Amino acid sequence: MKEEFLHYVWKNRLFREPLELISGEEIEVLDVGQHNMDAGPDFFNAKIKINGTIWAGNIEIHVHSSDWLAHGHGQDKNYQNIILHAVGVNDIDIRTDNNNIIPTTELKFFPELLKNYLLLLNNRDWILCGSSVSLVDPLVLNIWLDRLMIERLEHKTDQIRRNLDETKGDWRETIYRQTARSFGFSINSMPFEMLARSLPFKNLSKHLSDPQAVEALLFGQAGFLDSEAGDPYYTALRKEYLFLQKKYRLNPISQQLWKMLRLRPANFPCLRLAQFAAFTMYLPEFFQQIPRCNWNWLIDCIQSLQPTDYWHTHYQFNKSTGGKKKSMSKQSAQNMIINGMVPLVYEYGRQTGSPDYKQNAISILEALPPELNKILNGWKNLGLEVPNAFNSQALIQLKNYYCNLKKCLYCQIGNQILR
Repeated sequence: MKEEFLHYVWKNRLFREPLELISGEEIEVLDVGQHNMDAGPDFFNAKIKINGTIWAGNIEIHVHSSDWLAHGHGQDKNYQNIILHAVGVNDIDIRTDNNNIIPTTELKFFPELLKNYLLLLNNRDWILCGSSVSLVDPLVLNIWLDRLMIERLEHKTDQIRRNLDETKGDWRETIYRQTARSFGFSINSMPFEMLARSLPFKNLSKHLSDPQAVEALLFGQAGFLDSEAGDPYYTALRKEYLFLQKKYRLNPISQQLWKMLRLRPANFPCLRLAQFAAFTMYLPEFFQQIPRCNWNWLIDCIQSLQPTDYWHTHYQFNKSTGGKKKSMSKQSAQNMIINGMVPLVYEYGRQTGSPDYKQNAISILEALPPELNKILNGWKNLGLEVPNAFNSQALIQLKNYYCNLKKCLYCQIGNQILR
C-alpha cells in the first residue's frame, strides 16, 4: 500500500465511518480539507469534531505512524498545527514536544478498494485502465478532458510567462522565441529556442530584407557554420556570419545540441532552420496577426514558405539531393499552430485581461483536426473518439502526465473505475 492511496481514500471520503482515535474517541469529519501537492502537511484547513469540540487545522497521512519520525516531521514547524494523524497502521505512538500523543486514527476502508487499485497498478497494458476506459460515463470523461485541456494550456504557457519575465514584457521577442521553438517540433524545440535566445530579434530584424544574411545569422548561431571547408553557398554564409558575429558580439550554441537520429529528411534541423529563416520575413506581420487569431492566414503562410534556392536541392550543407521544393505540409503547419501559436494567444488573453482571446484559443483547437501520432492511435484503439485538436491535446496531457506516471488516483477516469 502506498501513501498516495491513503490520500485518495481521505480526499474522497472513502474511509469507513465513524472513524475513531487510537484512544477510542469517535471522530466526525466535517471537512477533509484542501489537498496539498507541495511540501508541508498533506491536507490544509480540515475540520473535525472530537467529543463535541470542533478542531480546524491540518491533516498528515502516512502508511505507518512511524513514518512521522522517518520523515523528520518532529523537527519541522510546518507540522505543529496537525489536528489529526491518519495512518494505515499505528505501529508507534507519536508525541509532541510536550509529550502529548498526537491524535491518530487508522483509516479503514473496504478491501475491494485496495484490491482494485493494486490490479490497476500492476496492469501491463498500454494504459493501466485500458480494458475499462471505454466504459467510463461520457459526461465524466468530457468534463475531465475539459480540465486536462486547460491544464495543458497552463503547462505550455509557463514557458511563455518565463520569456515575458526575462524580456521585461517584450511580446515581440517572446513571440519570436516561441515561434522558433515551434519550428523544432518536439524533437528539436529546445535547441531552436536556445538559438533564438542567442540571437535577439532586435539584431535579426535589421536584416529581414536580406534572406542570405538571415540564413547566415541563424545557421551560424545554430553552430552549423563551424567548419572552414564547404560548397560555395556554405562558404558565402560563413563569411557573412563571421562578419555579423563580430558586429553583434554573438556566441553560437553547440551543433551537438541538434538531434538527427531517426528523423525523416523533411525534419532535418538544417531544413527546418531554412524554413524558419523564410518565416522570419513575415514576423512583423505575424506580430499583428497573432492577437487577431487569423489562423487561415497563418496556415497559408507556413505552407507557402519557400527557403532559398539552395535548400531545394539540399537537406543539409554540402550534400546535394534531387531538386524538390521543400514546403511544409498542412499537418505540420497545423501542429505548429496547436502547440506553439494557440498557447501564445491564450497567454496574451491572460496578460491583457481579455477573456475573448483565451476563448479564441480554445475555439481554434475545437476547429482544427487532431494531430496524428502514436499516443492518439493508442486512444483510438481503446475506442475513444478524437474529433479535434481540443480532444487530442487533452488526451496527450492525460497519457504523459497521468497514465505514464501511474497517477490513477488523481485521474477522474481512474477514480470512477476504482469505485
